[in-house]
Amino acid sequence: MVDMVKQFLKQMEDRTGWSFTVLAGGPDPCQGGEITTKAIHSAENLYGQSFGKAHPSFRTDYLQPFSDFLHQVYRESYKSCLKRH
Repeated sequence: MVDMVKQFLKQMEDRTGWSFTVLAGGPDPCQGGEITTKAIHSAENLYGQSFGKAHPSFRTDYLQPFSDFLHQVYRESYKSCLKRH
């Protein structure tokens, strides 16, 4: 999935001249239904860093609130997935 999104973001960047960051997540069957998040970035700064690397508290400022939100979204499916494993 990550490679597919990166390819899409590259195409969008080429067409628009913009930079993009995509947050994605949900229950991961490979992790026993635990909520997993991914951040995919299309650009790097002058130092070769993506937005996630250039922003020192990216995880706490962006990924953690997104993960908290996903735990609300997938509350029931998350619990039922855990019961099955």
